[in-house]
Parts: sequence; structure tokens; C-alpha cells
Amino acid sequence: PQPGNMNGWVDDDDDDVEEKEDEENEDAVMEEDDDAEIIFPYEALRSDLEALRRHERIREAESKTGRTEVALLGSEAKIRKMEREILHHDLSSVEETLGKVVERFKALKNEENATLRKKLAEKEVLLDLTRMER
Repeated sequence: PQPGNMNGWVDDDDDDVEEKEDEENEDAVMEEDDDAEIIFPYEALRSDLEALRRHERIREAESKTGRTEVALLGSEAKIRKMEREILHHDLSSVEETLGKVVERFKALKNEENATLRKKLAEKEVLLDLTRMER
């Protein structure tokens, strides 16, 4: 015997009961599916948001890297400019010093020439005096 049917015969009403139960189960499954659809878009949106945040962090890191590279290039340019200025300053100092040395050599040479001319003149005078005495 089936519940609600004491004589054990199958009633046509039993099919209706099963159909109602199936419909209730379908409603429950649909409600679960609806919940899943609600959760799924949320999860998908959350996943998309996390992906966007990752991409934004990557772009930000790349941007910082780019700014760092630009700053580094600027620093390198400043360093090269300073090196050129130092080298120019050092070379101009060397050039100035060499100029002074050359002038001193010229002066010494002129003095030596004058001294040598004077000595030569003295020797010539002595030679002339010696010739006269003979």
C-alpha cells in the first residue's frame, strides 16, 4: 500500500502528486540555478575587477620604471655635461700653465742669448785688445 492509498491500487492521482513533487523540485533547482546565476556574475565581475587591478598595477610599475629610466637618462646627461665641464676646465688650466712655461722659456732664451752675446762681445773685445798688443 502506498501512503494515502489504503487499498494498494495505483490511482491516477498518484501521478499528479509525483508531478507536483517534480515541479517543486524543479522550482528548488531553478532557485538554486538563479542563486548560481547571481553568484556567477558576481564572481566573474570580481575576477574581472582583480584582473583590472593587476593590469593597473603592472601599468603603474611600468610607468614608474619609465619615469625612473627617464630620470636615469637625465642624470647620465647631467653627469656627462659635468665631466665635459671638468675636462674643459682642466684642459684650459693646463693650456694656461703651458703658455706660462713657454713664455718663461722664451724669456730665458732671450736672457741666455743676451748673456751669450754679452760674453761674445767681451771675448771679441779681449781678442781685439790682444791683437793690438802684438
